[in-house]
Amino acid sequence: MNRPLFILLSLLFTLRAFSQTTNTIAFADTALKAGNHKVAIITYQFPKDIRQLQTKALKNLKANPEWADKFIVHLVEAGSKTIDFMDAYGLTRDEFNKMLSGFNDDKQVVFLDTANLKIQRVNGIITFKGDSKLAAFNYLILDTKKKQVIYDNYIMTKEVELTGQKNYAPMLFGYETHWAEVIPGKKQKTNVEADFSIGINSGDNRPTLCLIMPITISDVKYLIVTLL
Repeated sequence: MNRPLFILLSLLFTLRAFSQTTNTIAFADTALKAGNHKVAIITYQFPKDIRQLQTKALKNLKANPEWADKFIVHLVEAGSKTIDFMDAYGLTRDEFNKMLSGFNDDKQVVFLDTANLKIQRVNGIITFKGDSKLAAFNYLILDTKKKQVIYDNYIMTKEVELTGQKNYAPMLFGYETHWAEVIPGKKQKTNVEADFSIGINSGDNRPTLCLIMPITISDVKYLIVTLL
């Protein structure tokens, strides 16, 4: 076989293999039923008293030139379970222990609002139609035949299993897809980019869907819904 042709075919095969987000699709194929669904828009938060201590610690860290640009700021923002006590938090030892205990207990599911989401299944293709609050889901396509997750003409090429460690959803168990590649000859209909997650929250068997949309390099928006 011609070597350049062989290399091209190998590359195409590799891209095809990467684009088969098999576990994500298998989960969605089982969990998502066609029809009009009422969904809860949710977020994940520590209890109020833990958030108050976290805010106090972050304020003090960011105001301290010695610590403001250190990774410890990110760890406290994420609610790390492995941080150690230090005076720079501006917390007493008891306050720190209470904050760390809250971090170890994980965030809680908080229901922000309800909305409507229509799920359509036609010839192995799952599509979504949301009301104005969930319009971002309108560009999500799950192809159960090709095992592909597509968002606004971008195919997700990687998937990872969610086992409770993600900082946006520490109790979500399922799969996340990312690393999108544009479909040849297709253009985006919006200026929105999104990764996609699907799973169930700890202690709950209702499907939860999440769009992970970067706003800036350091700022990410999460649109998370649980089917009721």
